[in-house]
Amino acid sequence: MSPLQSLYFSSAKPFPINPRTPALWRLLTTSCAYSNSTPAENADSDDFREPFSGNKIEDTVALDPGKLRVDSSISSWINGVSGASYSIYPDVEHLISRSSTASPSQVRQIHARILRTGLCQIPYYRTKLLSLYANHRCFSDAKKLLSFEPDIIAFTTLINASSKFNDYENILSVFYRMLKHGLFPDAHVLPSVIKACAGLLAVKIGKQVHGFSLASGISLDSFVQSALVHFYVKCDELVDAHKLFDNMVERDVVSWSALAAGYARKGDAVNAKKVFNEVKNLEFQPNTVSWNGMIAGFNRSGCFLDAVLMFQQMHKHGFKSDGTSISSVLPAIGDLGYLSSGTQVHGYVIKNGFAVDKCIVSALIDMYGKCGCALEMSQVLEDMGQVEVWAFNALITGLARHGLVDKALRVFKELQSQRMELNVVSWTSVIACCSQHGKDIEALEIFREM
Repeated sequence: MSPLQSLYFSSAKPFPINPRTPALWRLLTTSCAYSNSTPAENADSDDFREPFSGNKIEDTVALDPGKLRVDSSISSWINGVSGASYSIYPDVEHLISRSSTASPSQVRQIHARILRTGLCQIPYYRTKLLSLYANHRCFSDAKKLLSFEPDIIAFTTLINASSKFNDYENILSVFYRMLKHGLFPDAHVLPSVIKACAGLLAVKIGKQVHGFSLASGISLDSFVQSALVHFYVKCDELVDAHKLFDNMVERDVVSWSALAAGYARKGDAVNAKKVFNEVKNLEFQPNTVSWNGMIAGFNRSGCFLDAVLMFQQMHKHGFKSDGTSISSVLPAIGDLGYLSSGTQVHGYVIKNGFAVDKCIVSALIDMYGKCGCALEMSQVLEDMGQVEVWAFNALITGLARHGLVDKALRVFKELQSQRMELNVVSWTSVIACCSQHGKDIEALEIFREM
């Protein structure tokens, strides 16, 4: 049997080919490329042509039949069995299998190899390259792959990868390109697109996406509904968010918590408590995140008493506070001047080992500062052991709030004597402290030292 009458597959069984069948020969010669030769050999060879060009294929097969391989579709068509066992370009397969730890430059080398072998026409390799580029945030390189007859899988891979890195502008850019190609998104794409609209506060675009989901029937998907609720909450469109939540097919604790926290963050204590108390009629129970959202929302909107009461109810219902809830309630306690409550929270912090948390320590110093307890502020700072600049910043701010300028200046000088690296907050805090309490000369001198 001549070299023109056999092709070699992974099973190593020769398959007879009649070279006088023009249609079959054209199909095979335009679907094959080099695989065993190295890139350097191909680059220097006079016989090398672009993949799938069909040039010099007969000469190549005559010289070395082992260089000819057929892709999966040809293999399945010839054998009459879908998904037949095959092996194409083992060197590329080896690179792909080890690509999880590849650097960006190595991924580009794999891309170049796949381009030279013509495998970019196969969706598997194209999708794999998209994932590798996206993992390294090389989105400009990834977008180049979309020029090879992109399908819904390629766009979905790139959009979801961009969503993982919160690259919202890139998500909308790829989504627009997807629609331009006449491809319609499904329930795997829309949640990431809606998340991007929420991150950019793009209300108009988000409502258009919502309209598309309604027209296409995708709006009934639970993930799409949850993403839409979060989108409207993030954009302060709470009426629309509430309507969506009421009509959800499967209500979950995440969407419910987001809606309740949204009302709290807006300062609507009535609706916030109403939604939060509706949990009795639902099939789930609040978690720590639910309580934290309410406490942080009330504190942010200035509803300090509601924040403290919510913190107390959290403990009554058997939930333990974490760093988020503690650092959220302490500013509210300080603004209310509830020193006894703040002291109790401080004891809870020490008992449960939260005294090393930067946010909690800063919140404690701030709380004692608002309550006018300079001694307690200093004590919190000393209890830290290893003092850092952010703790001193909180102390200076607290002292300045109560007009203890001289003490604030002493703390600042101590920072400088310890050769601690000061940041912008350190300088601006002490300058503001001096200028607000009539020490303009000292403020000017510190300003010149910056």
